Amino acid sequence: MNQPLLRRLVAGVRQILGITEGGGTPRPTPIDALAAKTEVDEGRAILVDIREPVEVAVERIPGAVLLPLSRITAGTSLGEAGGKATIFLCRSGGRTSLHARRLQQLCPGQAYLLKGGIVAWRAKGLPMAKSRR
Repeated sequence: MNQPLLRRLVAGVRQILGITEGGGTPRPTPIDALAAKTEVDEGRAILVDIREPVEVAVERIPGAVLLPLSRITAGTSLGEAGGKATIFLCRSGGRTSLHARRLQQLCPGQAYLLKGGIVAWRAKGLPMAKSRR
């Protein structure tokens, strides 16, 4: 989808929902690790890791897309994401929570924040990938 059309669609949705440009962007919905895993496994969502490359080099969730918070600038977009929801994650959930509205603006569809981040994912015994050091 081209950017001007996407902007018009977003503006229309904001108008319908009564969301103003001045910080009225909705926040992504928190989601726990097990529910997030189910959404990804069933093809309804993608994982987006906002940690920095040095953190991801230590451990990561297999299949998560890396989009470091430090590289997100005005105009950054995840595009269509294939019609899937986006689940943002960091180490413990602090950064995703702090930047929730900013992250929501990256994707046109439903956005979630992984509660407890990669720490909660690991605690549930879900798949992890370690660095090759």
